[in-house]
Amino acid sequence: MNIGTIGRALSRSMLKVRKQSPHLLMGIGIAAGIGCVVMACKQTLRAHEVIEHHEDMISAIDEAVLREKEGTSSVEYTDTDRKKDLVIAYTQTGIGFLKLYWLPLLLGVVSVGALIGSHGIMVKRNIALVAAYKGLEEAFKKYRSKVVGEYGEDKDFEFVSGHKKGEKTEEGNDTLIKLATEEVEGAGLYMAVFDSRCREWEETPMYNITRLHLIEQHMQQRLQMQGHLFLNEVYDALGMDRTKEGAIVGWVLDRTPGEADGYVDFNIHEYLEAGHDGKLHGCEEFYLEFNVDGIIFDRI
Repeated sequence: MNIGTIGRALSRSMLKVRKQSPHLLMGIGIAAGIGCVVMACKQTLRAHEVIEHHEDMISAIDEAVLREKEGTSSVEYTDTDRKKDLVIAYTQTGIGFLKLYWLPLLLGVVSVGALIGSHGIMVKRNIALVAAYKGLEEAFKKYRSKVVGEYGEDKDFEFVSGHKKGEKTEEGNDTLIKLATEEVEGAGLYMAVFDSRCREWEETPMYNITRLHLIEQHMQQRLQMQGHLFLNEVYDALGMDRTKEGAIVGWVLDRTPGEADGYVDFNIHEYLEAGHDGKLHGCEEFYLEFNVDGIIFDRI
């Protein structure tokens, strides 16, 4: 095995340690904390020795003062002597307790330091992740605007949602509105399908679009009251399953103009227009696209 191979192995090992450092520090902190408690309890069983020695010294000082008052003392014991002896007594007692509890104290310091260090590393990593996410989100928004400008909104919908918009067909006097009639590769970003799998779904299309509009308005009111709104709160109202992303992204009432939309939009305008015109018959699914402001933890 040459030096280069050994160096790469050591470098990779150090990288793995750095990667797992928050977990390692957390484990060390917990173990040290438990050790601190155990050792403190164990040393407390010996604390009576230090206390008894302290009480003996204080009693000796009190007796010396008493003899001085009664005039039975063979040597002069002044108030200055008493104060010096008290300082010596309390100093020795403090040193005795320090010798007794130095190990639990050290373990406690290690525990607190390790836990704070673990938390600090995770905070720095989260800040870096948020910065990376925001850069990616901004780039994605610019890309989508270019796609819309070059190919139109239908192609943008296809690329983002993973579906194609079907043609509007007429059956008798009614127009059948069907979106996403053909599956294509891809996955939506902050998009959801409101259909029979959702707990709030009903068989009547007009009821569903009305219900969606009411939920949208209710979420807007909640945003106004709370000042922030997580995407998972919207999923709960829609009867959908929560997502990992929904726990950190959402809407916020930002005081800085242009930083956030300041309102909740499900992008259901086309469905509302179709329902108003009586052209929503046969709609079996509603595709929602949420105008989230991105990660909002650092903006609350």
